[in-house]
Amino acid sequence: MCEVSLVCPVYNEYQLIEQFAAAATKVLRNTSESFEIVFVDDGSQDETWTEIIRLGKIFPEVRGVRLSKNYGKEIALTAGLANARGLAHIPIDVDFQDPIEPVPTLIGLWRGGIDHVIPRRIDRADKGLRLIGAGIFYKIIGWLTLNSVPKDVGDFRLLDAKITTRFLEFKEAGRVNKVIFSELGGSQKFVEFSRPIGAKGRKGGQSFSKLMDLGISAVSSNSARLSKSILVLGVAGFMVGITSAIAVLVAWLAGFIEVPGQATVLMAATVIVSVQLITGSFLGILVAESLRESQQRPKYFVEELS
Repeated sequence: MCEVSLVCPVYNEYQLIEQFAAAATKVLRNTSESFEIVFVDDGSQDETWTEIIRLGKIFPEVRGVRLSKNYGKEIALTAGLANARGLAHIPIDVDFQDPIEPVPTLIGLWRGGIDHVIPRRIDRADKGLRLIGAGIFYKIIGWLTLNSVPKDVGDFRLLDAKITTRFLEFKEAGRVNKVIFSELGGSQKFVEFSRPIGAKGRKGGQSFSKLMDLGISAVSSNSARLSKSILVLGVAGFMVGITSAIAVLVAWLAGFIEVPGQATVLMAATVIVSVQLITGSFLGILVAESLRESQQRPKYFVEELS
């Protein structure tokens, strides 16, 4: 048992974890808190696990959780929190985009009685498509959850152990941790910070396919409002098609055109088919996600602990 657990999902990041462990221990040893650093190896293909074992011999605070394969960051973080021993838990990335320096401030607020301390970015180091994608993701999530997910907030935060217990009670396999965090309640306080450029050796975050999976999970796990919207879209598309057909018929009866044109027919058909495709695709996603959840398979397997 210790006071504070840093929980760090890692994937093919052996070049960064020693640098992070050294920085984290330097900051936290200047506090009066006992602590641990829990590295979660999410099925890395490089020397990440070997490096975690080595660091455990150098830094007594370092522990490791090795997952049986690559499950993605959402599940890796869940596994890390399930294995954390502290009274407070801080999810944090090792690439230094989540700076270690504010951690004592988070701990101080927790000691002051705050259950859930949430750092909020006042700027981002991401550029280009990743920045645009992040903006779109947060807008969609905010719309689906009626803005219950704070903007410019990641997984970096401090959770009292009782808040972590609530987090782990969410059993869905298609997890979107940002959405779950917003449902946990407790006393909360936001702390603003600047997000620096990540350290050298950073692998660029999650892959595009992982981010796509995360987006689909976010949509399917918050589907009630979207389902209503798709119903409205379907009705609107149907009305456009019917209106177009009536307009063409009236024009033909009035003698403005001799034969309804192919373009008009194609437009109406395209609208109707498009709505059907959107609706059918969404229903397919819901069925697949419902099947996955109903199977109640284990979310992950732990291969090894250190």
